[in-house]
Amino acid sequence: MMDHTLAFASLFSTTATIRLRAKGNNEASAWNRPGPVLPEAACWTIERTGPEGHEVSVVRYIEHRGGLPKVMIDLGFASGGEMRGILVLPAGLEASDGVRLRIDDAGLTRKIPIAANSPARCVVKLHFDRMAVEQLEYAEKLDIHAYTVSRNRTIAFSVPLAGFAASTEMLRGMGRHLPS
Repeated sequence: MMDHTLAFASLFSTTATIRLRAKGNNEASAWNRPGPVLPEAACWTIERTGPEGHEVSVVRYIEHRGGLPKVMIDLGFASGGEMRGILVLPAGLEASDGVRLRIDDAGLTRKIPIAANSPARCVVKLHFDRMAVEQLEYAEKLDIHAYTVSRNRTIAFSVPLAGFAASTEMLRGMGRHLPS
């Protein structure tokens, strides 16, 4: 059976996957504030990706709809506690408008360009500084705002952050971070 991650062209070419489940808000966790019980699909996992001998560890979120990934985020630690990675969204987004992010009820970020736009998906390169990573670790959700091509209307995707802090804490201890 093919892993869904193989269907994405990304910064991280997946050759091997080790899935480690992090504690979410539905379990006792010192890493996130208490929150609602979330379905299995809302879990953040730790994945090992990259060519053999050069694997890196990343935290991953995948939301499936109809058997296909709707939203996927891969984030790995870079130098200084920063995180870099990718956001994969469905096709049909207006590339010139990019995407904007919102952590909980904070203001929207500046526009982040869409790096690749194909008939199958849109890929956005992400970069969070150390302060933004800390905000994500204590937040409940990350909202992603974009414009559609067909109707030029705003659509939003909401990513629950239950388990994100526990996953990043485990990731810090694993090593094999992204090259600088």
